[in-house]
Amino acid sequence: MLDLLRRTVKTIRPAYRTLSRIRGIRLHEPTISIASAVYLGSSYGGWQVDVSGLNSDSIVYSAGVGDDISFDLALIDTIGCRVYAPDPTPNAIEWIKRQNVPSEFQFIPIGLSGSEGILDFHVPARKDLDCFSRTPVAGAKLTGVVQCPVTTIPQLMRQLNHDHIDLLKMDIEGFEYEVLDQMLCAGVRPMQIAVEFHHLQYGHSAQQTIGAVEGLKRAGYGLHWVSDRGNEYGFVLRSQLF
Repeated sequence: MLDLLRRTVKTIRPAYRTLSRIRGIRLHEPTISIASAVYLGSSYGGWQVDVSGLNSDSIVYSAGVGDDISFDLALIDTIGCRVYAPDPTPNAIEWIKRQNVPSEFQFIPIGLSGSEGILDFHVPARKDLDCFSRTPVAGAKLTGVVQCPVTTIPQLMRQLNHDHIDLLKMDIEGFEYEVLDQMLCAGVRPMQIAVEFHHLQYGHSAQQTIGAVEGLKRAGYGLHWVSDRGNEYGFVLRSQLF
């Protein structure tokens, strides 16, 4: 019921902000301030990033396309960099086919996970929803499962012949916890990370987000942004600030 209510009020920002605070969803506040950080994209699909740390040669991974690439397009328009956008879900694949995207935007029909393989994704009954997930939302109507290929960040980097990532953005419906854990264990340190944590959704607890944030801090990241909604976070490697 809470998941249904959360989705219903998601588009009403003040009401959703109030609900988030009442339910304790906003778990953190920023610990550092970056003057050059700007918000790019729509109110729904946008993120705040430090543009001073990016240029036309930057490598950006934007995982979780759905049906909103306003952030990616704004980043390309502002910085001129190439954006690699993995998303394995059928809705995203079909939606991208209908878009006139710039050459700097490279869609990759594969998902991110903590390991490689083929996974079952639950399919939402509503055609306009893009929340395909491994664990179904409580109370949500589903129409079955679809099998999608997934890979790890280090393996995707090898596939694309990249030795680093300047910005990693993830909105991947609960997979972020295992992806971050595997990535950090593998020694991969993107210069910036923008991630939506799905605590209190898909069976994930608030403690998992707290643990993930602590892990990122131990890995050298500073938290510079938390959205009004309390689920989207922006991190930057502290070593890049000096």
